[in-house]
This record gives sequence, structure tokens and C-alpha cells, in this order.
Amino acid sequence: MINVSPFRGIRPTRDKVHLVASRSYVTYAKRNLTQKLATNPFSFLHIIHPEGSEKLKGKKKFKQVKRAFDAFIQSGVFKQDEQDAYYLYEQTQGDTVYRGWIAGVSSHDYREGKIKVHENTLTKREEMFREYLEETGFHAEPVLLAHRDDVYLNDLANNIARERAEYEFTSADRIMHKLWVVSGGTNLQYITDMFAKHDILYIADGHHRSASSALLARGKAKNHPASWCMAFLLPYSQLSSKPFYRLLKHPSITNIADFARILDAADLPYSPVGNPQDWSGFDSVLAFDINGNALDIRWPDQPDRLLERLPTTQLFRHVLKPIGGIVDDRNDKRLAYEPATFTITEMTKWMKQKRFQIGFLPPAIPFETVMKIADNGQTMPPKSTYIEPKLRSGLVVYPLND
Repeated sequence: MINVSPFRGIRPTRDKVHLVASRSYVTYAKRNLTQKLATNPFSFLHIIHPEGSEKLKGKKKFKQVKRAFDAFIQSGVFKQDEQDAYYLYEQTQGDTVYRGWIAGVSSHDYREGKIKVHENTLTKREEMFREYLEETGFHAEPVLLAHRDDVYLNDLANNIARERAEYEFTSADRIMHKLWVVSGGTNLQYITDMFAKHDILYIADGHHRSASSALLARGKAKNHPASWCMAFLLPYSQLSSKPFYRLLKHPSITNIADFARILDAADLPYSPVGNPQDWSGFDSVLAFDINGNALDIRWPDQPDRLLERLPTTQLFRHVLKPIGGIVDDRNDKRLAYEPATFTITEMTKWMKQKRFQIGFLPPAIPFETVMKIADNGQTMPPKSTYIEPKLRSGLVVYPLND
């Protein structure tokens, strides 16, 4: 049984929501962030990166975030809903539509293993996010959770989506956002009951936020607002999975020919790739240098166990560790990760700027595979998947002290 709950969300007024909602702070280049802050006084970035917070750390910075958020409420940019609600949210990117429910999800379910993980978390980051939540008193961006397809929840969502949305706007990245407020009547209990028929949820994005929420919930009653984590729940069949580039600093590699000689010495099979821009390997990994020359790497063994067979596991075992000298693939500064939302041409330019010599692009891992690994109680190598949709901060805020 999965426990979800409606809540009294704090939201931007309809006329300002397109100005308030922002991407995650870390996705903005410094120049773009400065421009956003200078030209848009309503951006949620003013809350998560308030003026004067650049040199602050820890509790001092988090308290400033809280003050900035309170100022937005006092000025009328944000208002709290008078009734508990679930929020039906839809995001459209070209021909791809993501639609699901924003709700409170029990952190006790997370601790009991009903919410499955597929990545390890860092204790330091868990504690930092816990402290952030405790000091600011709100969730501003939902954790992305996947559930198995549910015809009843889908039919209800289709019916509600025929009505006029409370929010409807297109952001600068050409993504359309819609949100419906579902409160009153019988729908609240119906949604709660339908999710209660599910036994498992899977974290698609937000492992550290989920873990931090569970830390915050310790010692609190199950009905306390801080015992819940705001989440966006949608069927796993809607998710899009992309890989992450792995970029390696290896001064002895000046071009792809140097790397080919290393592969020969390691008895790793490979073949040249004429146009890496069109590469779509199924179980192999593309290696490329700063000039865009590329090789398709194959593996000498195909283990029976699913986790060991993953391209990201094989890449670490056969290349990054023995050839690159990477032991800690989470914290070694010679290794960087970038989502495969960039072209190889864009990545080679970035590699030149940051002085990386060789890049790797694994194939995408289907979310069904992620689920199987989570069901086995296993975790994948870091940055094995880049899951979409990516959600906006400040669209709906969950108060922890309601």
C-alpha cells in the first residue's frame, strides 16, 4: 500500500507563474543566471539564490532563502490554497507528453522500502538537504516517482485535462506546462485510494531529496507535514531515459589513435565509427576525442547478471578503472558527467575548454531495466540514466510546517 496525500500548496498567481517557475539552479550558466536575476524580479531563482547569499554557507544561506520566500508571499506573488488538493501536471516537449500527479508521498514508505532506489546517495549531501528543508520549511521541486500503468488514474487524468487548466504557459525552452488544481468532491479520496492499491514506487529522479526527507521525518508522527515529501508521480511508460557522457582527463591520450593503442594492449575489441553524430549503439559504448574521431567499444565478456552487464558497469570495469585510474567514480575530479542532451560536437568543444582528452557515450538504459535492478535491491553506477521530464522549481511549493 502506497500512501499519498493532498496538501495545501503555495503557488504563484496565475498572471505571474510563467515568470516565477524556473529550472533547477545548477542548470544555469553563471552568465545566464546573472541575466535572469537582473531582468526578472519574479523568478524563483531570487529565492533559491537570494541577493547577498553568494558568500554564505549552510544555515546562514538557508535562512536567507527562507526570508526571500517569505517576502514573495508577503508581496502577493505566492498564495496558499485554502483547501487540500492534488495537482495534475502536464509537460509537453514537441510530440512527447508527460502527465501525472503532484502529491505528498510518505517518507515512512521510503524507509520501509516501498519507494525503490537505483542509485547510491552521498551522506554529506543527504544531511545538507535535510538541513536545507529544516531551515527553509518547504519543498520547491517534486521528486520524480514512477508507478506501473493505472487505467483508473489515467482515465481520471484524461477527464480533468478536458477542463481549462489553472496554469498554461510555454517556457523559453519551448516546453509547454499545464496544471490543474484538484480539490473538493470525491476526487481526492479516489486518487488516494487508487495509489493505495500500488505496492511500489520507483525513484526516477531525486534520490538525495528523498533520502533527506526521510531523515527529516525521523521522530515525527506519520501525519506531520514534514513526514511527507512532495513528488510528481507518473506511469513509468511515459518516462524518457537518456545516458550521461563520461569525460576523462588522461594526458597521455592526445587523439583517438592513442586510445586505440591502449585498447589493443588491453585486448578490448573496437571498430571505427564514421559519423559519431548518428551513433545509436545498443550495448556498446562510443569513445571519442576532442576532434570528434570515434570508436565503438565492445566488451570481451557478457555476464549473466543484469547489473554487471550494464554498459556503464562494463565501461567502469574495463576502461575507467584499469585505463583511466578511476577508483571512486563519484568523486574523482578527473571524471565528469554531462547529460546526453548535448550533441557530440557541443561536447568536444566543452572538452577542449575543460581539458578533457577522451569522452564516452553509453547507450540509454530503459527504465524497465532500472526497475528490475531496484527490485533486486541493487544500485547502478552513478549517472547511469538521465530521466525526463525535468520539473520546474516554484510551480507548486509544499509547506513543511502547514
